[in-house]
Amino acid sequence: MKPKIVVERLLNPKRLERIQLREQEAHISFICGMLHRGYTPINNIGDGNCVFISLAQIVVGDTAKFQFMRQMIVRRLRNFQTKYDDG
Repeated sequence: MKPKIVVERLLNPKRLERIQLREQEAHISFICGMLHRGYTPINNIGDGNCVFISLAQIVVGDTAKFQFMRQMIVRRLRNFQTKYDDG
């Protein structure tokens, strides 16, 4: 299949609409599955702080405290660097 034809098919508005609908349905299904298992979905902006945001929710019950959590983990890693070295 020629690249131009592939691009035209991908840019077809009806095809894009169907893809977006499937993605939304998959996301809703994923969230429902998490809730059913007793997990709490947490929205984040994907800036690399997701682990700290999740840990803040688990440890202190507040995602807004993720910066504090990050500082504490960095401090621990620096203070006990030899414990966490690969070598």
